[in-house]
Amino acid sequence: MTGANALAEAEPRYVALARLLKTRIETGSLPVGRRLPSEKDLSEEFAASRHTVREALRLLREEQLISSRKGSGSVVSIPPASESFRLDANSIDDLVAYAVDMYTEIRQVGIEDVDGREATRAGLRGGAPWLVVRGVARHRRRQRPVCCSDYYINRTFADLEPAIPARSGPIFLLIEERFGVRIAQMDQRIAGASLSHDMAVELGGEAGEAAIEVRRTYRTAEGLLAQVSVHTHRACFFQQTIQMRRL
Repeated sequence: MTGANALAEAEPRYVALARLLKTRIETGSLPVGRRLPSEKDLSEEFAASRHTVREALRLLREEQLISSRKGSGSVVSIPPASESFRLDANSIDDLVAYAVDMYTEIRQVGIEDVDGREATRAGLRGGAPWLVVRGVARHRRRQRPVCCSDYYINRTFADLEPAIPARSGPIFLLIEERFGVRIAQMDQRIAGASLSHDMAVELGGEAGEAAIEVRRTYRTAEGLLAQVSVHTHRACFFQQTIQMRRL
């Protein structure tokens, strides 16, 4: 619902307008970096006074969802660190450190033939059987789900299946512990995607909204592909920081 009819009558109009604009930001309709319509345009779209629009924008600034500069309008900001998932990992050990504050609610575990679009998404050869784990990652200190996570584990390690639901740390560490191998290399790929209906339900978003897909491929010291993980985040809550130094 858009326009004047979208503003609920049970609350102040500026609160309702702020809520509607916040929804557009969180669903990616107004992505980070996008300039909001002018006060005049918002006033016309929602049949609201300029005062109502200014008060709504003030609420969004207080939530750090937008930044405003006189004469330049308002721009959608990166969500506050307390709300977004920030990825600053530069090594496998960094990923292990991240896992201390994370846990995965397991939805499904079992051997599956991975084929078609799913195989392409995971970077796997189609038609091969893998131990597949599906779940939702959450931060231990926050209620908001972080991402939908799919793990594809080499069938060589299929005996792990009974232990996975009770596992609290990274699955690749379980592979190392149980089979005496060493994960020596992790390759990471980050790409744009969109939320499926099921993902939107799990993450509190909308089907089709912008998403960030993080695919990690783990190999042993011998070069064996041990595990692939694919983590899908709502784009409006994802940040990655890379530090570069000139030597």
